[in-house]
Amino acid sequence: MRPQEHQPSCAAAKRRALLEAGVDLSPVERPLHALAAQIAACCGVLPLKSYRLARGMRVQEAVDALHTSRRDEGLPPCRLSREQLTHFENATRPGEAYRDALCRFYRTGPVQLGWAVDYSPRETEPASGSAIRTRAGQTGTVDAWVNMSAGIPEEAIVQRREALRVLLSASSAPVLSPALLELLDHIRATTETILGSSTVSDVALDRWEQAAETHGYAFKTQAPLKVLEDVLVDFAELQSHAARRQPLDSQKRISRISAQLAGTAANILVDLGYHRDASAWFATAMTAATETRDRALTGWVQAREATVSLYHNRPPQIAIAIAAEAQARAGGTPCAGAALAAATEARAWARLGHADNAITALRSTDGIAARLSTAATANSIHGYPVQQLAFHREATLTLVGTVDDAAEAQKAALALYPSGEYVIPTLIRLDQAACTIRRGDHSSGYQESLHRLAEIPGQFRTALVISRARELADIPALSGQAAPAKQRRNYLEAVDGLVLAP
Repeated sequence: MRPQEHQPSCAAAKRRALLEAGVDLSPVERPLHALAAQIAACCGVLPLKSYRLARGMRVQEAVDALHTSRRDEGLPPCRLSREQLTHFENATRPGEAYRDALCRFYRTGPVQLGWAVDYSPRETEPASGSAIRTRAGQTGTVDAWVNMSAGIPEEAIVQRREALRVLLSASSAPVLSPALLELLDHIRATTETILGSSTVSDVALDRWEQAAETHGYAFKTQAPLKVLEDVLVDFAELQSHAARRQPLDSQKRISRISAQLAGTAANILVDLGYHRDASAWFATAMTAATETRDRALTGWVQAREATVSLYHNRPPQIAIAIAAEAQARAGGTPCAGAALAAATEARAWARLGHADNAITALRSTDGIAARLSTAATANSIHGYPVQQLAFHREATLTLVGTVDDAAEAQKAALALYPSGEYVIPTLIRLDQAACTIRRGDHSSGYQESLHRLAEIPGQFRTALVISRARELADIPALSGQAAPAKQRRNYLEAVDGLVLAP
């Protein structure tokens, strides 16, 4: 029995109430399946267990009945044991043979037992169903009676309203019959259960929070496509719970994790060159972050979007605008997002050639970074570590054009990066090549750039890295001299040739 489950007596009472009301709960009739859905929603059990409870069986009774039914139907024996069924009812996914046997036994399908998802459009059930008569003499419909108890408004609004009208009109005013009072209590209890129920445990949320943190660190060292795959798998699993109402604390945690995962996915998509898709994911991340009312989190999402807006030859004005909004969202909170946004603003001003504004924003970054907590300086996509500050400082100085100061900052930044990281150290080395070009040696700068690209694994030569390498072809020397057209063209062809190289 899982911690959040009701005692079996709760399900037994629901079954007993329907039986006393004269509802047919045989396996082939719809009321039993609706009762199973009600038990799953109310009692916090998984669908497989809800079907056993709806049948009024203990675990061993269900196992014995399954074996008997297969024998009576001339089917091959099934090795299902009491222990196995208990494990299956508590989230262990059965193998294909056991899934088929259990679906056949409960006269239902994998969707109803929680092992698959039905994406087909739902049709509205007609309001007139098979009439039933309760012991109190009221009439209604099977669907209306059971769905009203199950609390499924999207499928039974009309039926519930009609059933209540019939039951109330049949009562001897001002006295309500015991059956009607029990039905009303079911409605109230179902709502109360929905308000306090959760389809996800604290243990599961702990696991997803740990997963989001792990992906944040992996973003720095692992191949982008592998990290994206892991992020999306966890995001998809989490959303099956986000779609259902949760207690406030659980919902807030789900929103936070969703924002972190969506923001990470968006960042990787930009790195890979998929801007349109990334924009949609950033929007989703912001929607989720806003639900948490956490300034630091919303500031982080906005800051990550501002940062990636610096690349792929996008207008720096976009990055400046988004960075300003990120700082506004963070407010006065000294958080990773605020520091990242200020650094992004510095680099964007430098790209526009506004050296004074760039240096002012860089100083602001230093001030915020000095007040960050230890957790906020983690070397993760969620943090703003000292090496990232060093990278942003050298990148700003490189763009401003102070070659000697930039070279010093580049050397200092590289010394802070561990050997397992590829993308940012490569960007720093491309900045070193840019300084070589600014000194007037285009040939050496181009060769340096190609060498740095060739020495990293192919999966890290993302669209972002290649875009930055191509920018070097447009850098003139400090004297204003540009590279010869042929040399420039040969360099760009060599860069493009490295995109698919191993």
